Amino acid sequence: SVWPRREGVEYSVSHAIVDGADVLYVLHNDDALDFELVRVSAEDPTGAREVVLPHQPGRRLEGLSTFRDWALLGYRRDGLQRLGIFD
Repeated sequence: SVWPRREGVEYSVSHAIVDGADVLYVLHNDDALDFELVRVSAEDPTGAREVVLPHQPGRRLEGLSTFRDWALLGYRRDGLQRLGIFD
């Protein structure tokens, strides 16, 4: 468990090392119906959240996979599955 449990809140977590620091990317629906992506410190995951992709109605974020130098985001827009790549 990374964040305390709350009724109706779902999240998934991916680990990465960014500029030598351990971080967690968290996809969540806390006040974000179609989910948003935030980055938090792995040392203090309940601390400050840096929004990477804000909630956008009609764009549902579904999953994130992190790799050494990039990340792959699965999402839906207009009912179609799509992929986004971050470096």
